[in-house]
Amino acid sequence: MKAKADLVRGWLRKAESDRVAMEASLDAGAYDAACFHAQQAVEKLLKAFLIHSGLPLIHTHNLATLLEACASVEPAFRSLADVVAPLTPYAVEVRYDDDFWPSAEAAEEARAAARNVRDFLRSYLPEMGCTAATYTGWQSARESFDWKVDLKAFQHREDYPGHFDRIIEPAGVTAFEDQFRSAVESGCEYQRAGEVYFWKTFDTPGYNKKTLLLLQHLSDPERWNSFRKELRALADDPAYANFERFREACGQGSGFATQICFLASYNPRHYPMADKHIASWWRDYLDRTKQDLPRFCQREDGWIMPCAESWRAYLAWTEFCRRQGERLTVYCDRDWRPRDVEMAVWAAQKESIRLEPL
Repeated sequence: MKAKADLVRGWLRKAESDRVAMEASLDAGAYDAACFHAQQAVEKLLKAFLIHSGLPLIHTHNLATLLEACASVEPAFRSLADVVAPLTPYAVEVRYDDDFWPSAEAAEEARAAARNVRDFLRSYLPEMGCTAATYTGWQSARESFDWKVDLKAFQHREDYPGHFDRIIEPAGVTAFEDQFRSAVESGCEYQRAGEVYFWKTFDTPGYNKKTLLLLQHLSDPERWNSFRKELRALADDPAYANFERFREACGQGSGFATQICFLASYNPRHYPMADKHIASWWRDYLDRTKQDLPRFCQREDGWIMPCAESWRAYLAWTEFCRRQGERLTVYCDRDWRPRDVEMAVWAAQKESIRLEPL
């Protein structure tokens, strides 16, 4: 049996397909088809709401019946009664009655009714706020994430047998995260932290030397245990003071993005990464949407400065990624974690792809 989220997603996608067909039919002068798809779009939207609300699916084309079921959850749905009333006959008559040919005016009214219902449902189904093209844009950006790192490029790999011995492809990022999380939980293989650091800082100034310094720092069991303890504390309670303690446990007096990388790799279902590309996208997004949310403090070269304001911006960014992930999961054929949202944004910023907020 499909999960509720999968069922909602399916009905919404079908409703969107009917909406597209309605618009195309109306433009082509196929008014009977336009009316049929208008009725179908509304029917599927209402059924999506019923499933979203935990109610059983009603197998009917009668929009009044579906509307009343929706009103049992939210009485405001009754305000749509007059709007949807003319649409119900279009489910059958336009298909089987060869004497029934709706006029252009009737088709325009059917389109207006479908649009009204769709706009109304946006208040109750957040994922209804965007078109299929918007979701497709997010999927395309996620698929274009192309960060590929050869861990064998680490100049001191021979000192760490069993590690730094593979290429991390975009498709292998989740398994890479799992290995790091397992090391943190078990207390074994501090070298996994070095691999994550190398992966994140690859091809930046001094990345080989900095990776070696981290490995040397964490090779001491007491320091490795402190790293694990503070990382888990930060994941449980993302307070700025906990972030500062984790930075100290990393043995690094500066930096922001690399410490966030450890947090996101440890718990990608709750935390995204953040670097100069993300910070720039976040700034532009807030400017475009005119939202008064914290912004990252950036140097002239774009790198994020470690400070309380940057941390507040990271928490706002994290909440954004969680919300987007929840909505994308409902609509798309995949599970979207905050990390997946972040990877899509990272790729979009590098490739100059515009992503519309959901």
